[in-house]
Amino acid sequence: MIVLDTSVVSYIFKKDSRASFYLQQAQGRRALISFQTLEELWHGAYFGGWGHRRRHELANHLKGYTVIWPSDRLVNVCAQLRADRKVAGRTLQSADASIAATAILLNCHFATVSAGLARPGLQRNPRTYCHTGPISLPSGRFAPQRVRAYDCAVH
Repeated sequence: MIVLDTSVVSYIFKKDSRASFYLQQAQGRRALISFQTLEELWHGAYFGGWGHRRRHELANHLKGYTVIWPSDRLVNVCAQLRADRKVAGRTLQSADASIAATAILLNCHFATVSAGLARPGLQRNPRTYCHTGPISLPSGRFAPQRVRAYDCAVH
């Protein structure tokens, strides 16, 4: 199993060249998305004024993913993740935390383009390279060894 963040699903949907790396990482794995990713993709479609045809294409594309809906456990993992990051002096938005917490809760792989989710000390930069590495969580309480991040980090 692998949880894909919103940007990764967007790259795949748009057939963006950046999707190829993430498609390789997801090969042979069940692709999951957070309810938050689903909301963000639909928000983008409505805000972007997509017509019926394009929204229909998005709906068909999204059928290829299993959506993970919120639960009490997911809310608790998300809240702890955000609290741990805040204690460490790093903020994490609720939406990003919900997506990352999904992978943590399910103890599975995580595909993200956000260096901030995978490596708290890195800054976002348009010139990045992609690699694999562990998610770094201050408390370690919700950081199973198998959770991995496919992130973009500043070189």
